[in-house]
Amino acid sequence: MILIGLPKGRIYKEIRQLLENSGIHLKEDKRKLIFGSSEKNIQFSILRGWDIPKFVSYGAVDIGIVGKDVLLETEEENFFEVLDLEIGKCRLSLAAKEKKASELAGSTIASKFPKETNNFLSEKFIDAEIIELKGSIEIAPILGISDYIVDLVNTGNTLKENGLKLEDYLLKEKNLQNENGITDAVREIIQEVKDSGNEALLKFINKHEGKKLKSIDEVLFNQDFLEDKFNSLNDKDRNMLIYMADRIEKFHNNDIRLSEELEDDTVEKYGYFLRPIDKVGLYAPGGKAQYPSSVLMTGVLAKLAGVNEITVMFPGQIDDLDLMFAASHLIGAKSVLNSGGAHTLAAVAFGTESIGRVDKVFGPGNSYVSEAKRQLYGEVGIDSLNGPSEVAIIVDENSSIEYAAKDFLAQAEHGEDSRCFLIHLPGFDLNQFNKTLKKNLSTSKRKKIINEALKNCCSIEASSLKNAISLSNLIIPEHLEILIDDIDLNQMPVIKAGAIFIGTEASAVMGDYCAGPSHVIPTGGQGRFSSQVSLNDFFIKTSYIVTSKNSYKKNGYKTLLSESINIAESEGLWEHANALKERDN
Repeated sequence: MILIGLPKGRIYKEIRQLLENSGIHLKEDKRKLIFGSSEKNIQFSILRGWDIPKFVSYGAVDIGIVGKDVLLETEEENFFEVLDLEIGKCRLSLAAKEKKASELAGSTIASKFPKETNNFLSEKFIDAEIIELKGSIEIAPILGISDYIVDLVNTGNTLKENGLKLEDYLLKEKNLQNENGITDAVREIIQEVKDSGNEALLKFINKHEGKKLKSIDEVLFNQDFLEDKFNSLNDKDRNMLIYMADRIEKFHNNDIRLSEELEDDTVEKYGYFLRPIDKVGLYAPGGKAQYPSSVLMTGVLAKLAGVNEITVMFPGQIDDLDLMFAASHLIGAKSVLNSGGAHTLAAVAFGTESIGRVDKVFGPGNSYVSEAKRQLYGEVGIDSLNGPSEVAIIVDENSSIEYAAKDFLAQAEHGEDSRCFLIHLPGFDLNQFNKTLKKNLSTSKRKKIINEALKNCCSIEASSLKNAISLSNLIIPEHLEILIDDIDLNQMPVIKAGAIFIGTEASAVMGDYCAGPSHVIPTGGQGRFSSQVSLNDFFIKTSYIVTSKNSYKKNGYKTLLSESINIAESEGLWEHANALKERDN
């Protein structure tokens, strides 16, 4: 049984709605401290938000949901932040009755966030007195207790109603929605590339990618260049790319029907047809390594769909990218833009003097790339907003500890922000797992990256396989490994994950390369509403109906007209109704 602690207060309603959207309905009973839900294995308890980290640290609750403000201020350390639910958004802001932010030195500041307030003051080398209050923060300047307050603000209306002025000083420094400034930085990059084209792109490539280009032509490569790179590969490298491309094509080849036409007693014909997107941009990450697999995972599908023009984008130094260029040839790319980041996506979204505009962008990247995709959506289509790579691994007493440890490290080496979860059943030797993990890590060539990533990783104990799946369903990981044989999935809860690998010999690494399914998979819980990239994503679906004078011979055609007229009139759209009445004579 899983016990989840929920906070009292303003974000409770949003949390409840989020759970219901995920198919978990609370059976709240105000007379009970612990109550159930529609998921038999999950119970809930409503607690004081500031106490939830302590309940989690002591193991009183398995999972806690609480505001970021509490996590920033808590003294507890024995817990792990699994996921940002992106609800209850607000800003940690500075406000005053009369003073200005420039007068902070020597002032007094009231707040229930002394740690974050002190961090802010230290960064600015400002000496001020902090008065810690547990509540009623807004009244402190009014009663003369403090000159300023630092508090969480949503709209700022409460402050204004009490005669307090919201200052921008701290708001800009500590905006919990945009703590690292990525949103604003990406917005500025996109606008400059849109306005200045090649000039801005050249500037950002040199600035952010450590190059000294004089012309965009230095990072633009045509089909002849790509073919030469492919032909120059040794047999081993060439054959591995071909094998992977064939496996991807085999999995997706029968994925869709290009058209369907039906007939009934209402209209002559109706149906749909698919047409390939005309131009796509395929982004592949780089910098720490080259990833030809990412080129093939989207590129094979684009080629299979019949996309007319494929542009591939990836960062890195030209001499280290032979496999990337060769993979681009294998998918029939028209050109390669050897750059990455938000500026590159802006260039293909708007087009520049040298780069053609695309209709849709695919592929994972870092936080700047994901933010650029988010901001460019509507100007260009996107596949998804991919975040840090994730894996959840479910193991029992029969699972290989060596397999689990190596798969853990394999996921962690993707990047410093990767996240790994080990969900272990009774009988699994967790101590031996930790020893095996350390042993393998000691000889890893990517030890530095993995060590950072392991700070984001944790183990979770589950009482049964059903319980383990329910825990995983709360994360909805990008990859889920169940290293257990002979599972009766009909007896299990519905599994929620981007891609699932089942059996004692299974590994998410197979999905990264040659199993066949795409490895461009929703992360950060986005599997609640989106799927991994598939052949469908490279098509546009259009429906059609065919009617003529012969339609009047159909038994249902007159009914279709009359009922449509009724609906139009009920909605007050009289001209809609008149258009059909003209045909109903």
